[in-house]
Amino acid sequence: MAKVTYADLKANWRFTHHGRKYLAEADAEPLGNGLVRIKVMDWVTSQRRTIRTAANGTPGDVSAR
Repeated sequence: MAKVTYADLKANWRFTHHGRKYLAEADAEPLGNGLVRIKVMDWVTSQRRTIRTAANGTPGDVSAR
């Protein structure tokens, strides 16, 4: 897969963020200040979380389902 930024993430894509595995539950939402909000499911604990991070950052190990 080509280089993907956090702003490119779509629903049902798996990725890592700071060493934790997540499943995106919705497309990344731009916050208008260089940040995005991503609603995710923690792959290990099955807890829902919201990640806010730089839109141009690069998540690790991205895979589309």
